[in-house]
Amino acid sequence: MCEPTTIALLVIAAASAAHAHETTRRTANITKDGLKREEDLQQADLARQRDQQFAADAAETNAHAKQAAKESALFDVVAGEYGGGNSVDRARTIGSINTGEQLATLANNSQTGMRENSFRSFSLAEQATSRLNSIQMPSKVGTGLQIVSAGISAYSTQQANQTRMRSAQQPRK
Repeated sequence: MCEPTTIALLVIAAASAAHAHETTRRTANITKDGLKREEDLQQADLARQRDQQFAADAAETNAHAKQAAKESALFDVVAGEYGGGNSVDRARTIGSINTGEQLATLANNSQTGMRENSFRSFSLAEQATSRLNSIQMPSKVGTGLQIVSAGISAYSTQQANQTRMRSAQQPRK
């Protein structure tokens, strides 16, 4: 039969292991929630950057298109004053080619920026997943083994104490 001290030690060990399990579980969940919120904020920031980049790219493209329209109007004025001809047509063609190249470069730069933003978004999601997966949740089996181990330890201590008491009570020769 177990002594009350052994039972008390076992109960304390069980309560301690259960408390440690619950505390670890709560801490892991709080950490996971924090990591999820952090990733959500980072993704929202990337979306904001995407929107700003898109607006800036559209404004720059608009500015180039307006400049091209002004240059085309200037060619019309020059052609009207000087009677047109091959020189004006050639200058208009060159201006049109330059405008096309500028707009193509702007579009390419915009696509590159958007692609980089998408890669950053994907990378953030992968990092968050990796960090979430690295969080150790407590094991119920591990907690149970701690309780059993504490019980065995308490029982062994009780047995050792009883053996010591018996030997102390036996007369010495």
